[in-house]
Amino acid sequence: MNTLFEKLLSWSQLCEKDIHDIRQIFCILPPEKQQRLISNFETLRYNIERINADIAIEQNILFENIITDFDELLKGSKSKNIQNQAQKSIDSLKGEIN
Repeated sequence: MNTLFEKLLSWSQLCEKDIHDIRQIFCILPPEKQQRLISNFETLRYNIERINADIAIEQNILFENIITDFDELLKGSKSKNIQNQAQKSIDSLKGEIN
């Protein structure tokens, strides 16, 4: 394995899954494309981080929508027992988002 490539990966602060995936792709590339990947590594790292940030934002939006929808259903519910159980679920979901 290319030591410069490994150093770039270790300094990148990418998650282990992303590092693993990049390493797997790197291994099957021909040498000239490996060099191109190393030369453009900073751009690749930036794009991966931007995509991961976008995914995190979308996940938060989806969680907030689920909680809002769930809350709407809860308000329409007449059973106090169901309301208590649902409120516990909402609180749990809110805890995961924060």
